[in-house]
Amino acid sequence: MRAVLRVARDVGWVVLSLVLAVGSIGFATEGGVGNIIVGVLGVAMFGFFAVTRVLMLAHWDRPQTIGPPSPLPDEEHTSEWFPDDLPDENLFTPAENAFLERLRERAQRLPSGRVWSESLRVRGTVVARVAVTETRGYPQLFKIDQAIDTDDELAERTVQSFEAVLRRPVERAEWWCAGEPYAVRYQFADTGEGLIEAYARKRAPIGLYKRLLAAGHADPRITHVGPRVDTSKLGEPSATVVVRVDGRPLPSPALREFQWYDCGWDREAESVHTGR
Repeated sequence: MRAVLRVARDVGWVVLSLVLAVGSIGFATEGGVGNIIVGVLGVAMFGFFAVTRVLMLAHWDRPQTIGPPSPLPDEEHTSEWFPDDLPDENLFTPAENAFLERLRERAQRLPSGRVWSESLRVRGTVVARVAVTETRGYPQLFKIDQAIDTDDELAERTVQSFEAVLRRPVERAEWWCAGEPYAVRYQFADTGEGLIEAYARKRAPIGLYKRLLAAGHADPRITHVGPRVDTSKLGEPSATVVVRVDGRPLPSPALREFQWYDCGWDREAESVHTGR
């Protein structure tokens, strides 16, 4: 129903613009500066609407499933791992700093594309953290916290656990209605485990949110991101885009603006952890 209404709206605007353009041409042919100005503005308005609508349709109305490219892009590496950005608060001991240096040395083999890291003290425990983003800084797909001590063998195991997660494939599932995406879910492609998701109620099919709410797959509480929906219950996605393979971030089509929240919000999950 919503798709029909949007098509009717677009057709109405096209007809109105066309009528104005034809009328404006009539004014222009009668001569006079005022009539010519009105004619030019009318034709320009019709052309602007037609061009922008075609561009919107070309950009949004064609959801496509996109797999990984061949060959894959080169793997990125960096020597800047686990910086101590809050030295006055972390107050690492000499032994902890020495361990972090060994950890940073081993971590240089990790894939670093769209990954940021830090070291910090949390409730008395030294934590090494890595986080993965889909684009530079936003949205954050997941983070991994690993408590550490000064054992050399643990440094190697820590790096191995980071690497195992960073190399897992990640995909973006999209659900579309009337030419635009209304729900998106980032998940591990090998297991379907959700990472982050978003749901735009105003762009979704009419009545869908109420059905999800009745089935217990939506959260009626008001939050800063609006209504939260378990997107895994939406059925087969309209399109799936691979965004990470073997630690390499892949280019992906731009999305409309969404308000993101962690998957598993009903379990109050805040992040993805190793050893879970």
